[in-house]
Amino acid sequence: MKISLASCLAGAALVLVGCSQGGAPGLSLSQGTLLSVQAGGSGQEDLSLSAPNGTVQLSYQVSQGGQSGSGFSFSPSSVAVSSSPSDLKVQVSPAAQVASGSYQVQVTAREGGVSGQAGFPVQVSSALSLSGAAALSVQQGSSGKETLSLSSPSLSGTVQLSYRVSEGGAALPSSAFSFSPSSVTLSAGKAVQVPLTVKTPSSLAGHDQVQVTASLSGASASATFPLTVTGEQVIYSFQGGSDGANPRASLIFGSNGELYGTTYGGGTSNGGTVFQLAPATTGSGWTETVLHNFGSGSDGDLPFASLILGSNGDLYGTTYGGGTSNLGTVFQLAPATTGSGWTETVLHSFGSGSDGGLPYASLILGSNGDLYGTTYGGGTSNGGTVFQLSPPISFGGSWTEAVLHNFGSGSDGGLPYASLIFGSNRELYGTTYGGGTSSVGTVFKIVL
Repeated sequence: MKISLASCLAGAALVLVGCSQGGAPGLSLSQGTLLSVQAGGSGQEDLSLSAPNGTVQLSYQVSQGGQSGSGFSFSPSSVAVSSSPSDLKVQVSPAAQVASGSYQVQVTAREGGVSGQAGFPVQVSSALSLSGAAALSVQQGSSGKETLSLSSPSLSGTVQLSYRVSEGGAALPSSAFSFSPSSVTLSAGKAVQVPLTVKTPSSLAGHDQVQVTASLSGASASATFPLTVTGEQVIYSFQGGSDGANPRASLIFGSNGELYGTTYGGGTSNGGTVFQLAPATTGSGWTETVLHNFGSGSDGDLPFASLILGSNGDLYGTTYGGGTSNLGTVFQLAPATTGSGWTETVLHSFGSGSDGGLPYASLILGSNGDLYGTTYGGGTSNGGTVFQLSPPISFGGSWTEAVLHNFGSGSDGGLPYASLIFGSNRELYGTTYGGGTSSVGTVFKIVL
């Protein structure tokens, strides 16, 4: 029989396990190699037997993981030896109910008062074979079709089919999906096509895994395929209380797949929040955690813009109101170095007039750690500003604000509402809501 290099190495390794013990000169068995056979079928392993002329009695033992195995039959039970060495063809027949896996067979040969032993590994595959599953994409609340192929060399009858849907390793509610058929008729030696229909729930969307299990007469086989349920899924609904309310900004992703965002209202003081949504470690579902409640006054109020993530894992953002003059702030949220919790630090409070006020837009982060943004109002002409915030140059120092441009002359634009972007040479690009030659806005560039 043909064997692979891996089989040879496996057989060679097993010489140490199944070497001849208790043998005597004139009776010995060669070690076998890996034999693959399907439950309910048969396979043949060729050994070499050296013994005096006469009848040699053969016995067999099966083990798996050091425990005795059952459900196997072997032949022959004896062999007449007329010359040495003699070919010994061992027929191995696991029953259809034998579970798939790796087994070890030990053959003992006895003749007169002497004996010899040899072993070989057997890899058993299920008596049932289920294959052909491919990736399937279905719109939520709709049905999709998948075709599987089911076969068995020895079993006939009604095969029961069961289904399991999981996400991230955790099972989803079985009531959320429906599958058909629940059974199919199988004839030995003939493959049958299973026309699988999957109906998806209307409230779930995501990337799932479907496992189909076929069972008959104690034998089973499984096949898995990825299932993508397309469509919208609400992962969190705000209640309008301490969890926040009325988010106006976009979200950002954290380094571990969590989401960070702001709400314009809600929280313990109804001044808005910064929140985190963390995906479940297994299965579906998200957990919201409020990282900061605005509304005490000096810490800021009514965050309108999205956050940005710093290289150190800190979050940076702006509030439209609050601060020392109720004209908004730039803030930093830093995670605790040990344990849980976040600490807010106001990096700048707008309100001196010329420094700008009422920032609507999110910040951008420069390569040197500076923050850049816009204010909707304030500045020398109350038309808004483009500003830069630089981190302290020494430990314990303060951030420093510099106004890069004051809008309000008319043609240069006015009332910047949106965030900035960097150009290839670190120029800043942005838009204004008003101003310009027709007083309906501009696109501008600032060279740093």
